[in-house]
Amino acid sequence: MKYDAEKLLDDLKTICQASLNTRLAAIDAEKGDGSTPQLDNEAYFFQDMLHERAPAYDVLMLYGLQDPTTEAMYGATAENHEIYFIVVVKETAELDAVQRRMMRYTRALKEVFERDFSNIRCPCKLLVSGLAPTRIKPEGVSGAWLTAGVKINTTLA
Repeated sequence: MKYDAEKLLDDLKTICQASLNTRLAAIDAEKGDGSTPQLDNEAYFFQDMLHERAPAYDVLMLYGLQDPTTEAMYGATAENHEIYFIVVVKETAELDAVQRRMMRYTRALKEVFERDFSNIRCPCKLLVSGLAPTRIKPEGVSGAWLTAGVKINTTLA
C-alpha cells in the first residue's frame, strides 16, 4: 500500500490522540500548575470546525492540510505537504491565562510530533513549526476563539 497524505494525516492524528494529553500534563507539572485543559479524543475535526458537534467542546483540535505543491522527480511527482494541527479554545474572561496556555499547546504538539513520529513507517521527514496564538471569530460559530498549534511540512513521493 502506498503511503499517501491520507495515511500520514491518520498517523499524525493517532500520535496526537495517544500522547498530547500526557505531554500537556508534564508541561503543567513543570510549570507548577494544572491549568491546561485536556482534549477529548472525540474533539478532533478535519479541515473545519463548522461541524454540529464542535461547539459542544471548550477545547478542540482542528487538523488538515493545505493544497500541496509539486516537483518533478525521475518517473514520479513529489508532493510537498503543509499539514496543520491547531488547538481551538473558547475565549474566556481570563484572556492572559488562556493565551499562556495556548503556548503550552504549541509546545506540547511540537514535542509530541518530534518525539513520536519515528514510531510510524512514513518514508518522509517532518519539519514542525509552532504557530503563534491567534484570536478568531469563525462565521457560523458563536463566540470568539483562540488558536495555537503547529504546521508540519513534509514531502511524499
